[in-house]
Amino acid sequence: MKLLYLTPTSIFAGGERITLGIAAAMRERGHEVHYCGLEGPIRDFVEAAGVSFVPLEKFTPWAVRVLTRKLRPDIIHAMDFRASLYAALSGSPFIAHLHNNPPWQRRYGANSLAMLFFGRRAGKIITVSKSVLEEYVFAGAIKNNTLLLGNTVNVQAVREQSQSDSYGAVHDVGFIGRLVEQKQPLVFIDIVARLRGLYPALRALLIGEGELRPAVENAITVNNLENSVTLAGFMPNPFPALAGCKVIIMPSAWEGFGLTAVEGMALGKPVLAAPVGGLKDIVDERCGKLCATVAEFVGEAATLLANPELYAQKSRAARERAERYADSAGYYDGLEIICNHI
Repeated sequence: MKLLYLTPTSIFAGGERITLGIAAAMRERGHEVHYCGLEGPIRDFVEAAGVSFVPLEKFTPWAVRVLTRKLRPDIIHAMDFRASLYAALSGSPFIAHLHNNPPWQRRYGANSLAMLFFGRRAGKIITVSKSVLEEYVFAGAIKNNTLLLGNTVNVQAVREQSQSDSYGAVHDVGFIGRLVEQKQPLVFIDIVARLRGLYPALRALLIGEGELRPAVENAITVNNLENSVTLAGFMPNPFPALAGCKVIIMPSAWEGFGLTAVEGMALGKPVLAAPVGGLKDIVDERCGKLCATVAEFVGEAATLLANPELYAQKSRAARERAERYADSAGYYDGLEIICNHI
């Protein structure tokens, strides 16, 4: 079977890591696989995994249509909303794999109507958490064609990669994610500023790049956090640095799944997360906590940092909970079955 994995990005972050993992697994299972994205850093990661990379200069409906006419894939596996819309316009059989639950899903408008358009035409819609469908205004029109299939995480690989490089530094709290509105890095800086008032020697790590970096840098300066916050930027392998953090903080405005939460827990890190999307299904009181306000984030982080016994308890529970997402073989079996029935 010829499979085309379609994504409108040039970067390599959480979503792209999931896509590449699926593509590589299907290649190993004997399928002809192509990964299509915008030309950029993503190429190196895809080719290093032994997967064919097909670049687009621009991600437009016409470019996708031309590409599909050239490659003639049996199935397009579209990895987000825009990719799914363009796949529907191409006329090729496709799967819409939705990893996010942006706020526009809850409103009547052009985007939610576009989702209805491709949702009615998809061979199958895969959502990574129940929130993706529950929060969609036209859910009733597509629910019978929708399958919930949470992401898988190779927890053993995460643990091995965390030891593959020597990062060295130890941080009290850590954040990993794109510096964009969804991930709320400025809220993380606010949490750090308040925590430092309790722990003057507090050390925080922020991993990621994005459009909000100038605003983040300014917030660090305004709050006099230059000696408290390490702004690490993008890291090809963030796991050694993540392993050096005591607590992972995820103040996201929305999350379809919450990959960072599972990866952090695989390393035994308690996760403090906003009660949104898939995070509500991943994080609980045993392995961390769902925090609705900055004050709750600060209070729980302070409690964990001050109580070694409680920290050790939640750390053990975090490692155990991560194992729930470790059945990669079963996950890829499920995806292959879907492809065979499109």
